[in-house]
Amino acid sequence: MSMYAATVQAQNPTSGQTGPLTWKYDTGTKTLTISGKGEMPNFNNGSPWNTLKEEIKDVVIEEGVTGISWGAFTGARALESVTLPKSLTKIGESAFSFCNSLSSMTIPEGVKEIGPMAFSFCEALVWFKVDAANTAYTSVDGVLFDKGKKKLICYPGSSNDTAYTIPTGTEEIAKYAFNHCYRLSAITLPEGVTQIKHSAFLACMGLTSMVIPKSVKEIEEQAFGNCWKLSAITVAEGNTEYTSVDGVLFDKAKTTLMQFPAGHKDSIYTIPNGTKKIGGHAFLGAKDLVAVTISADVKEIEEYAFEQVFKLKSLTVKWEKPLSINENAFDLNVPANVTLTVPKGSKAAYAAAPVWKEFKQIGESTVGNVALPEARIYAAGGRLYLTLQTAAPVGVYTLNGVLVRTFSAPAGETTVALPQGVYIVRVGDTAEKVYVN
Repeated sequence: MSMYAATVQAQNPTSGQTGPLTWKYDTGTKTLTISGKGEMPNFNNGSPWNTLKEEIKDVVIEEGVTGISWGAFTGARALESVTLPKSLTKIGESAFSFCNSLSSMTIPEGVKEIGPMAFSFCEALVWFKVDAANTAYTSVDGVLFDKGKKKLICYPGSSNDTAYTIPTGTEEIAKYAFNHCYRLSAITLPEGVTQIKHSAFLACMGLTSMVIPKSVKEIEEQAFGNCWKLSAITVAEGNTEYTSVDGVLFDKAKTTLMQFPAGHKDSIYTIPNGTKKIGGHAFLGAKDLVAVTISADVKEIEEYAFEQVFKLKSLTVKWEKPLSINENAFDLNVPANVTLTVPKGSKAAYAAAPVWKEFKQIGESTVGNVALPEARIYAAGGRLYLTLQTAAPVGVYTLNGVLVRTFSAPAGETTVALPQGVYIVRVGDTAEKVYVN
């Protein structure tokens, strides 16, 4: 063996020990074999076969191995076949996530624990099969459930179905159960479902609508986040915990905004008066959202409430004093690209306040502190946008009071092009300062 080959082999080993187990990779068949007795250790810095992940086609775990650790095969994109032993009792979180060539998975009889996201983002996965002797899990039409069929654990991401009706008797939709099931455009939840866990339907890109049954008592964060075509969430009449307002999900008291659907039709949104909290990931992936107004009633904005809102250009807040909020309420895109409009006389306070001071553009709201109860005004992409409840005359002025243009705006949305700059927009007897960039 040449010195170069020896160096490469040392840097990219094809065999070794990992905890109580032995692993060996056959470069000819592209098969990884793991043997021994016991459980894989935690791979905090990546598995020992990490450098081979892009080429492994087959994984054979031999009898005696009892556990697959967190992320053991994450990103093994060429992996097509997995053989698991009867001795296996645990499949860890994200163990096979992003295995894009894996089309099926057979769960042996001994498995008692499957972690969240164990099979997420497996773009070719069509079905699960569970050994009939397994006492913890089963499959129904290729979908993974607990043995009692009360908990839906994982829907295979590449199933050919475009619509799926969750079986009657199901009570819980597990964490990440439908994560990235991009082919599904319709999912029906039966009466009897009581829990929808964290990220249960995250990134179901084809999902267009969702009806929450009256039986649902718990919906965790990000349950419907980043569903780009989801235009509305509807809550069945009689539900005691949740409601929807114009397709937006709220708690029953309408004090917590839980999920603004990513495909919601409104590009301009005013958070309703009475809302006290904006939940974590509430606006995740809202792809067409351009302007948001937050009332002074809001007292809390949770972590990543505004995340991946790439078209957002205007955020108007109504607190005279900056609200103390979670330091991660906005992802980095928001303060870098969004104009923050604050009440007149409070710009200096916001420019010095934690989180708010990160905004690159901060402007003051109204001239003479005049409120605009019937108008929404913002600028984005070199254009002025107005949404009026009734027709009204509009005047656009420079900060020096020079009239730039005037026109009559009808009820509804109106847009006009303007050069870059700062303007005072008068609608009837009220006025608003806007920044066009």
